[in-house]
Amino acid sequence: LSKYWGAGAADGASIEDSFNISSLVDNNTGVQHWYYTNLMDSTNYVAFNASTAGGAYADTIWNEKFTTYQNVGFHDDSAYRDNRSNVGGFGDLA
Repeated sequence: LSKYWGAGAADGASIEDSFNISSLVDNNTGVQHWYYTNLMDSTNYVAFNASTAGGAYADTIWNEKFTTYQNVGFHDDSAYRDNRSNVGGFGDLA
C-alpha cells in the first residue's frame, strides 16, 4: 500500500494529483522537492520516481529520500532539465 504518491507538471510548480503530498517545491531547473502531509517514520522506506520526458528527455539522476520529503533531479547529457515527475513511496508513517 503506497503511503504517498504524486504527479506534477514539468515546471515543478504544480501538483496534478496526489495522496499524502502537502506541497511541491521547484528548487531549481530540474530539481523538485515533494513534501509529505504525514511524515515517514525513518529514511528506511522505498521511494520511486518515474519521469515522463515530454520533450526534455531528461533522466532521473538522483532520488533522495528524507522523513519529510522526497528530492528528485533530472539531467540530460548536458544540463539539468525540468521534467514531468511521478513520485511515490512505501514504508511506515511516523
